Amino acid sequence: MMRLVDFSYEQYQKALRQSAGAVVIILPKAMSAVPQDVVRQFMEIEPEMLAMETIVPVYFAVEDEELLSIYEQTRVASTSQGSASAAEVLLHTATANGFQMVTSGAQSKAISDWLITSLEGRLTGLGGEDLPTIVIVAHYDSFGVAPWLSHGADSNGSGISGLLELARLFSRLYTYKRTHAGYNLLFFASGGGKFNYQGTKRWLEDNLDHTDSSLLQDNVAFVLCLDTLGRGNSLHLHVSKPPKEGTLQHAFLRELEMVVASQFPEVKFSMVHKKINLAEDMLAWEHERFAIRRLPAFTISHLESHRDGPRNSIMDMRSRVDSKTLTRNTRIIAEALTRVIYNLTEKGAPADLQIFTEQMVREQGGIDVAWGERALETFDQQHKFVVFSLWRPLSAADSAGAAGVCDGPQQFQQEQLESVMDWLTSQPRAAQLVDKDSTFLNTLEYYMSRYLKDVKQHHVKADKRDPEFVFYDQLKQVMNAYRMPKSKELVETTTSDSGSDAENEKKRKKEMPSKPEKRPKTEAKTSKVATKSQGQDSEEEGMFQIGKMRYVRVSCFKGKVLVDIREFYIDKEGDTKPGRKGIALSAEQWNHLKEIIPDIDAAVKKF
Repeated sequence: MMRLVDFSYEQYQKALRQSAGAVVIILPKAMSAVPQDVVRQFMEIEPEMLAMETIVPVYFAVEDEELLSIYEQTRVASTSQGSASAAEVLLHTATANGFQMVTSGAQSKAISDWLITSLEGRLTGLGGEDLPTIVIVAHYDSFGVAPWLSHGADSNGSGISGLLELARLFSRLYTYKRTHAGYNLLFFASGGGKFNYQGTKRWLEDNLDHTDSSLLQDNVAFVLCLDTLGRGNSLHLHVSKPPKEGTLQHAFLRELEMVVASQFPEVKFSMVHKKINLAEDMLAWEHERFAIRRLPAFTISHLESHRDGPRNSIMDMRSRVDSKTLTRNTRIIAEALTRVIYNLTEKGAPADLQIFTEQMVREQGGIDVAWGERALETFDQQHKFVVFSLWRPLSAADSAGAAGVCDGPQQFQQEQLESVMDWLTSQPRAAQLVDKDSTFLNTLEYYMSRYLKDVKQHHVKADKRDPEFVFYDQLKQVMNAYRMPKSKELVETTTSDSGSDAENEKKRKKEMPSKPEKRPKTEAKTSKVATKSQGQDSEEEGMFQIGKMRYVRVSCFKGKVLVDIREFYIDKEGDTKPGRKGIALSAEQWNHLKEIIPDIDAAVKKF
């Protein structure tokens, strides 16, 4: 057992080398209070733990009072044994209270016919049938060394939160004819993102290979993938191929650069070019799935490299996502996307124009309304462009009953994102835990249906002959700790061996089988053993008598040192033979055993 604050890769490997029955890693309840250096260290170790094959089961548990009590007792016991001799460890094992940890689960087995579910929804543009389509994608599943503890806050709860917020915003703009843009917007919440983007792969196959007509086939302007948006002061646009000038994807890149430079100067923005490495088992980013099918795509993230630890860690908790940062990054994307869709830069809109204002209107009691449900259109005669103010001033009637409480879809955007993030991180979302009928997917589908049209599910199942992924059950088990009393095999109270030595000797003789005429030979052998117990030379190396035909024997067995305590008996032939294990010692025998510890230790060292 080890706590997270004491965990290290060296300690983990040591436990595996010692053939431990199991490894239990205890996580604190309040992960936000864990020092960042401890979190970073575990994130670095976690991929190594996943890659290492071991027959030793590894468990993760969240601490509570009972578990910490067990940990402290076992820690004290192991510390006291660390500097003890072999015989002292034996004695401690016999006398100390211990714990037996037992799990209730069966042997894990592969799950057949498991479905990975993805969700699709759309906003149809205003115009003809051949309108260009902008695809917005984010995978919803999480990943970590322990699936039931994998909440994926930043990766990719922040990405799916951004997708849902963009769906909410543009659904309002597409509600009104004069703000209904000439672009189709296709939203895709993909499953299996942590397993090489299996949901996206199947979705592309269904739309490009098995369908006569789909929005992905007709005219895709670009695909924007959202991944890890909730931390830091950096944003990176990851591309497999730099966009060419004159294309819509190049225009989006320029709008991102302009919005960041003019409105959010504290943010460091860059484009990161990385070619697709098909030799790797796993793709780096989700946009690579689209790029392989020759669709223009990129991923926006605050991470500069796909290898950064937070993408696949149980340490990626809700506390790691800064709500203000997520709000800011979502707004940057929304501003740039809107400028592209409505061609605002070409119409003369200034770079510092805030399209989605976060103005706060307070009238008669006050109410915060921002990024609201209704879009009010105004037309600027000088610049000839459309500005969207996604808030509405309160009327006197509204203000009279306001009392400073924001109601319904018109609540402050940051609060909206926080609520979505709280919901996403309240449950593990590992792909092997999200069933097609799960509450999580039903809620996600309902949320998307509020703002998008034609919302439907897509499923992918592993091929039976050549599966690309295999999921297993028994990912969560109940472990019971049983307190084990002092070893009954070695020590019992004097009541278990009550009576005087004389009475016990009489009892032993009654139970002893009748002896033939070879009795003298037996006495000679017995005397040899007794002599050795007194420290003299003997043929029986490593054997020590502790009284009443009970001996401690030190020997080498299969390359290991065996310290055996048992009662000997005399067979019908008059030979002394080792008897059963699990004997009881009287207080006198126990004291004798403690006295000969140095002799036992010396015998052990010979091996």
